[in-house]
Amino acid sequence: MLPASPAVVNNQLSHNFFPFSRICQLRAIMTSNSEKTTESSSTETFTIHYFATASQYTSKNTERLPAPLPLSELFPLLEERYPGIHKKVLGSCSVSLESDYVDVVEDAQKVIQVGDEVAIIPPVSSG
Repeated sequence: MLPASPAVVNNQLSHNFFPFSRICQLRAIMTSNSEKTTESSSTETFTIHYFATASQYTSKNTERLPAPLPLSELFPLLEERYPGIHKKVLGSCSVSLESDYVDVVEDAQKVIQVGDEVAIIPPVSSG
């Protein structure tokens, strides 16, 4: 039985009296906990961020892929998941690994590690 208060009506919590700021705090805690669970359940992955046409082609902004992964295998893996992406998108994109630009051909020996972040960045024009 809930204690009598303006926030409790017919033994039910009244959302009209529950402070909005507290609801926001609880939502933040729940989101934080679910993110921790997601991260711990996918410990053998890296995060890849897609921008502009790469995001449009994959219909995603971000996804997790298995790690470790040699950089030389990144484009073939993406081509397998998204047929045609190499020719239509990746051929003109820059790639960053942990915020450093990499050349997929010259840096082929690098390995994308668990927890790393990779970004696929299409060319940007300016005016």
